[in-house]
Amino acid sequence: MAGELTRAGVIKIDDDFAGYSLESFLVPQHYSEDLEHVLIPHGLLCDRVERMALDILSSYPPGEPVICVCILKSAVGFFTALTGALQRVNLLCHPGGRSSSEMYSLTSWDENGIDQAHHNATRPLFFEFIRVQSYMDDHSSGSVEIQGIMNMKASIQGKNTLIVEDMIDTGATMQKVLEQFEAFDPKSLKVATLLRKRCPHGTGYMPDFVGFDIPDKFVVGFSIDYNQHFRDVPHLCVVNDNGKRKYASKQKV
Repeated sequence: MAGELTRAGVIKIDDDFAGYSLESFLVPQHYSEDLEHVLIPHGLLCDRVERMALDILSSYPPGEPVICVCILKSAVGFFTALTGALQRVNLLCHPGGRSSSEMYSLTSWDENGIDQAHHNATRPLFFEFIRVQSYMDDHSSGSVEIQGIMNMKASIQGKNTLIVEDMIDTGATMQKVLEQFEAFDPKSLKVATLLRKRCPHGTGYMPDFVGFDIPDKFVVGFSIDYNQHFRDVPHLCVVNDNGKRKYASKQKV
């Protein structure tokens, strides 16, 4: 089975899933010999993000600002899709912005247990950016470098803060990022990640919002890179051995 729904609607991709043939999708020709298969097609990524946006926005009190923090660079694709979806959902929260079809959508949301009162006011959205470096080639370097966070205290203190990440594997990096943010005393602190990788040496950390639960494979695409390559691949793909060798860092770990 390619995937199944787990708790909170997370889509689980099985360990033995063979993926989709590259020939079935549009993939940049310059990477055709470097990718094993498509793990998650672009359309499915976008559709799942739309639903995540609804779940995320509904978790915050109406009228309260939400600070969305993008972790550069790999989360840019997910962040762009998610914030666009958040803005669209936010418009539906305003009574004057609802059409008859949108009212039907709100009715279906209520059937999923979402409080109708949460749709009586929009939530102001603000965007911030930090850079986190912890990987070299296809493995962790063992250290975490966070840039841009020291200028954000005034922005997030006393505010609902949502950290947007592309992928969480062991959870160690995110736990260190959260420690930094908690020191700034936000009103609430949550994490949304597109991917949660089932890593054998994980810390057990679980984000608040997860798009897909995936096998322990090195994936790229949707702005997720391998030493700055593959960001322009629209789908989430698995890198083959040829690609790992071709784009490996010249630095020694």
